[in-house]
Amino acid sequence: MPFFRYAGTDNQGNPVQGSVQAASPDEALKALRLRGMQVDVAGAQSAAVSRVQPVPTALSPSAPPRSVPAPPKVGPSAPIVHTRRASDKDRFFLFSQLASYLRSGINPAQAFGDVGARLPREDIRDAMRWISQRVGEGQSIADAMSRYPDLFPGHVVGMTRAGETGGFLPEAFTAISQQGEAAHKFRRSLWIVWVVAIHAFLVFPVAWMMYTVFPRAFKITEQSGAADFGGGMSAMGQAFWELFKWPIAPTAALVYVLAILLFKFANSRRMTLKRHGWSLRTPILGGRAKNEGLSLFAWVLSNVARAGVSPHRSWELGVESVPNEALKERLRQAGGRLHSGERLSSAFFESRLFPQEYAPMMATAEATGDIPGMLNRLSEMSRTEFEVSTSKSKAAAWVMSTSAIALTAGIVLILLVVMWYVKLPATVLEGLEVP
Repeated sequence: MPFFRYAGTDNQGNPVQGSVQAASPDEALKALRLRGMQVDVAGAQSAAVSRVQPVPTALSPSAPPRSVPAPPKVGPSAPIVHTRRASDKDRFFLFSQLASYLRSGINPAQAFGDVGARLPREDIRDAMRWISQRVGEGQSIADAMSRYPDLFPGHVVGMTRAGETGGFLPEAFTAISQQGEAAHKFRRSLWIVWVVAIHAFLVFPVAWMMYTVFPRAFKITEQSGAADFGGGMSAMGQAFWELFKWPIAPTAALVYVLAILLFKFANSRRMTLKRHGWSLRTPILGGRAKNEGLSLFAWVLSNVARAGVSPHRSWELGVESVPNEALKERLRQAGGRLHSGERLSSAFFESRLFPQEYAPMMATAEATGDIPGMLNRLSEMSRTEFEVSTSKSKAAAWVMSTSAIALTAGIVLILLVVMWYVKLPATVLEGLEVP
């Protein structure tokens, strides 16, 4: 049997190299895996064993070395196409169907084509048709998706790439669908926040108008020479019109335009990193966003590690699957040390993002060789924390919103009392001689 030369890393992340005797490259890879080495059977560029080649020996001097097939040539990347953004609900329905197709054994090219043909949005249909064509030609699904960043954000592309690399693409699509469903439900549960915002936008101008209209109507009646307040309704209409022309209408229009511009600016692509950083620091959304990202990160890490991907590449794939860009950047910085051969437990500790007990648990897994199993348990723990933080965020939003409604109602009530018992009597008695 021929010998095969290899170079890669063992299950502790230490570099190793040498040769192994086997009947074929597949048998060589299996033998290396039995020795505890992390092996990517598919031979991806991220494999721990980077090359496996037959080595001529004295027993077979004429045996030519077996060449490794060159990777397929990749053509020039297609230009980015910007469309209307896909919602979390769109991604939930889309990827749940794709996951069902792949589980049934249908190839991805047909799955994208069939699912895309039934979608109501034309831009998504066109994207699915293009992806189906590219995947049918042998291109990576993640690379094809990256052409449409508004339909498939970075974490969707990253999760897809991890699924392709680790061989768990149907599960990756299911995870994308579940993340979209959870985000959609969470946003719908915060409807009371929008009620408070609209309430504040409408109530305060109306309260201020009522605070001002009655005294102004009395003055208009007095100036008209009426002996009493019998013409109050016409005076009220005139007073309201005066206040509406200035300052209510111009101020309301200015606030409305500024609110729309601010909303569009905050939700623009160039503000994504800062917006996600703000969400990590907000009392209501911060814990949920952090635990959601860490849960997905640990889940991807466990699946690609089980497939034999090297620690550094596993960390990269896990980072790209995190929805929050600010959290993604912090995880990327923490994983940079893995280039020098440091252990996963060190990266967990250096990130300062995970609970303190995660790093010792990872160190134990590295010592016992059960890294994928431990990562899966950490993923389940992070998922539990994510669900708890979601419930806390919903409760906090309701408490803060109801408190804000009570506060605004109290302010309006105070304004009306002051107007009726202080300002209006002062206006009536103005100019009268008090004996």
